[in-house]
Amino acid sequence: MSKKILIGVVALSMFESACLAQGIFWKKGEFHIDGVVVESKRLDRKLGEAVKGGDVTILNGAVHSPELYVAYVSKPSHSLPLSRCGAGTEDVLMLIRYQNARLALLDKLEINSCEKGVLLTNQAMEVPVEPLSFIEMHDDWIEFWSTPPLTNPGVDAPMQHRYKIVKGRFVRRP
Repeated sequence: MSKKILIGVVALSMFESACLAQGIFWKKGEFHIDGVVVESKRLDRKLGEAVKGGDVTILNGAVHSPELYVAYVSKPSHSLPLSRCGAGTEDVLMLIRYQNARLALLDKLEINSCEKGVLLTNQAMEVPVEPLSFIEMHDDWIEFWSTPPLTNPGVDAPMQHRYKIVKGRFVRRP
């Protein structure tokens, strides 16, 4: 094995170990906190349903509490496979609390929904290949852009969304 590949493997292992020691992440359909798997019975019912069958990414930043986390969850749309949303997704940001060895869903924001006609974009109305690249995490707030639902005829400009996390909730900022 070449030195470059070996160094890359060691660096990746060190990075994964650092992630394990620093908090929460999602792997193989389970939450891991500080290297320990959180059993499904330790998730509240709402969180268990919200992540079931989805891809979960924990986002860093915007939360100044050791027990709160923001997760991006992407799930397939529930429409019939041959319908308009057969290959679409329903994507949400979730605010999760880890307390007393349990995970609970505190709040969620819908940011991309094929079924409801909401599309995550940037200010120029480009659709992301990687949706997470269009979500900005700041010191104490989250920002993203989306097209309005299809139920708003005549509105063709993207809308900016800014949310601050206050008392366990996403609170819209002007």
